[in-house]
Amino acid sequence: MKKKSIWVCMVLLIFFVEMFSTRVSAKELTKGEIQRIENMVIIVEPRMKDGTLDVQYEITVKVLEDWGDKPLTRVSVMAPGLHFDQVTALSGNIQKISTDRQKGRVQIEFKKGYYKGESVTFKYSLHQKSIGIVSGNIYRFEFQSPLLTTKIDNLIIKWKADYVQESDCHSQDENYLIWQQENVQPKQRVNANLRYHKSDFKSVSKGKKQLNNIRLNRRNRGIIGLVVILISAFICFLALQAITKI
Repeated sequence: MKKKSIWVCMVLLIFFVEMFSTRVSAKELTKGEIQRIENMVIIVEPRMKDGTLDVQYEITVKVLEDWGDKPLTRVSVMAPGLHFDQVTALSGNIQKISTDRQKGRVQIEFKKGYYKGESVTFKYSLHQKSIGIVSGNIYRFEFQSPLLTTKIDNLIIKWKADYVQESDCHSQDENYLIWQQENVQPKQRVNANLRYHKSDFKSVSKGKKQLNNIRLNRRNRGIIGLVVILISAFICFLALQAITKI
């Protein structure tokens, strides 16, 4: 009887662990295969009164494969950091825009669905706080493009050039510093590094470096996996108790 109960516990444990890992893997593999970002333009304008950022996104997504018989109806995009607000839809094709602040994401639902071969261009903006870094008399930014599991054909970051003392921009027009990169691979990010004189801002608060989303996701996944294992162990304990009473 004890051997039988041990086998029952082992089967239950393997079932729950496999179910969890399969869900994660399937989500990661398919998310990057069913769509591609054809173009992403990010426009950043610092607020000189406090060093926070107004950020505008214009994104074109092309559907490569249908998800069964379901169209693309929503997308989720990382914000530059966890502390953001004033998320606003700027294009008429957005039905609803919301935030997941724990994960630092903006979630967008479209008014209609998009099928294989179709593209959708949408625009939104947000106000980003706690991202500047104070170093003595220098106020600097280490801005990054969103961490995505899809390929980006063309990515442009445009940053208002006023008062910038130093940057690693690729080019510049009359009003903006420009970073541009083609064929951005999944989980690859484009960095924009800039320096200001701290005195150029009326007031600034010390921010923190941007969240390392890869490490956060791994940590959250590990926590969830631990919870699944603990639940499985508890079920095994209950099964063992029930079997010994028979």
